[in-house]
Amino acid sequence: MTFMTMEAEDAPSYRLQDEILDRLYAVAEDPALYDGVLDAWNRLVAPLQAQAPGWSHVHVPGPDFAAHFARLTRLLGSDRVQRRPREDHLALSRITVSIAFTLDAALRISAMNAAADGVLSLPLGTALRDFPLLPEDCRALAAEVRLLLASPDAQARTLRIRHPRTFGTILLNLRPVFPDPERQPPGTQPRPDYVMVVTSLLRWPESHADMMQTAFGLTPAEYAVLRSLAAGQSVNEIATQRGRSVQTVRAQVKALQQKTETRSQPELVRLTLSTVETAPPEARLDHQPRVSRGIHLLEDRLFRVLRLPDGRRMEYLEFGDPAGRPVLYSPGLITLCRWPAEAEAAAAAQGLRVIVPLRAGFGGSCPLPPEAPRGETVAQDLAALIDALELDRVSVLCQHNDLYFIALLHGLRPGCLDQVVGLAALLPLCCAEQYTRMARWPRFIQSSARYTPDLLPDMVRGTFAMSRCIGKLPAMRLFFGASADDLGVLQAPETQEAITVGTEATMSRERASIEAFIDDVIATHGCDWSAELRSLLSTVPVTVMYGDQDSMMPPETVANRAAAFPGARYITVAGTGQLLFFSRWRDILPLFGNA
Repeated sequence: MTFMTMEAEDAPSYRLQDEILDRLYAVAEDPALYDGVLDAWNRLVAPLQAQAPGWSHVHVPGPDFAAHFARLTRLLGSDRVQRRPREDHLALSRITVSIAFTLDAALRISAMNAAADGVLSLPLGTALRDFPLLPEDCRALAAEVRLLLASPDAQARTLRIRHPRTFGTILLNLRPVFPDPERQPPGTQPRPDYVMVVTSLLRWPESHADMMQTAFGLTPAEYAVLRSLAAGQSVNEIATQRGRSVQTVRAQVKALQQKTETRSQPELVRLTLSTVETAPPEARLDHQPRVSRGIHLLEDRLFRVLRLPDGRRMEYLEFGDPAGRPVLYSPGLITLCRWPAEAEAAAAAQGLRVIVPLRAGFGGSCPLPPEAPRGETVAQDLAALIDALELDRVSVLCQHNDLYFIALLHGLRPGCLDQVVGLAALLPLCCAEQYTRMARWPRFIQSSARYTPDLLPDMVRGTFAMSRCIGKLPAMRLFFGASADDLGVLQAPETQEAITVGTEATMSRERASIEAFIDDVIATHGCDWSAELRSLLSTVPVTVMYGDQDSMMPPETVANRAAAFPGARYITVAGTGQLLFFSRWRDILPLFGNA
């Protein structure tokens, strides 16, 4: 492998190096500033990438950037949590089940607890006036918060509001959060810095379903109805959301009352709410099956486990019609392994059996041994799953970088694929210009995998550390911010739920998922897999769909790559980005026909 470097470092490159270092250390104080590193970094490396012939790597001149990225990761990780938490974060840390957040003197969200971060579609800094509340409720909440912030002897207050869609009652407990006495000037009377808002809405512990199903013999469907009742939904609303008849839901409610020995729906709800805080701790043993837990509309789904020939565990999900046409869904680098609830129901109605493998190192799937080649071993794992499920042939739906693994699977098992549909699919790239066209975040990661793979691991670890600090959804809004449609997908409740739940296998605190992400992105850019793709295109019908707002494969790159790989059908979907499946699944699922 050849390495390219600059013959001489000019003044602009020195300035860029200093700017990058300054920005990196500013990120340690405010993780959201990581986004500001990207432009300077891309300007520094662009000339080097443009000069790199063939598959050569480049050497970035100046300081040891790998060491600086590594130090940033430490600052955002273990070093960071040693600092004294701010009062609003400390107050929220005690609220584990109820959705809670804090408002500052500007009536903006200053912090959220984990339950709120997983459910609300509001980034930090959102103004109260922009909350999805009825106008009169928003005004009432603002008035109560101002009263609490102005009073040195403020006491907790309760406010009753209505859900803006269902008009059901939501109770808000408003609690003043006072500053640390050590920061208070001597002789002054403290006033609250924040108001903590604890709602009657809950983020259900993962272990609660197991506890209730074991204690009362509930089925998963009955437990889902129980949760909806506890959330204040009526029988008619539950029937509509779950696509069942009112009579079916009433029968399930009656069965719930019989099993729990409660005499009325209010008593059933009180029993349910009283058990939430008594659910066992979330920690689970490795041998216990994991569950992909829905938040609002998505059903809970059990991760199934396959023992691979070398003894490793491979997790996978299934949904749709168990007897339907098998569709292998490869969920991409960030494991978008759940669909919107309506899309999962449509798969069943259309007769599709959707199988979602988690690659080695993601979720509960065991990492690969260090010496195992990533691409070839992942393809072998997919073939083992197809064999274990006794499937002669499968159709494939794959996201983003995953077309690479599907091309290798075809080479390993020619004849097992009926058709392939790639969504925002990365094709083999051939020059620096194609990386330069990418938006900031995909260029930062993808071009580093291609040209500076030695720097990539700590760049990715820093990115994941940032996402943990600022929250998953705010981070994803940065990653997909180049597309208005992608931002809309991350805002709409049903699609946001699918992405929030689906990405738990990657965007978690587990180090193994980060390392698997790094291995995947290096694998897809570390070799020229044009021959494998052409072999796939020559024998299997392949449809590749792109949005005209795609941040990784913009229209100019798609046109160039389509000319280089003419065997596929290329479709541009206007007004969409990389998350096009989540906004256009109604147009995509018919490509697989009916079973």
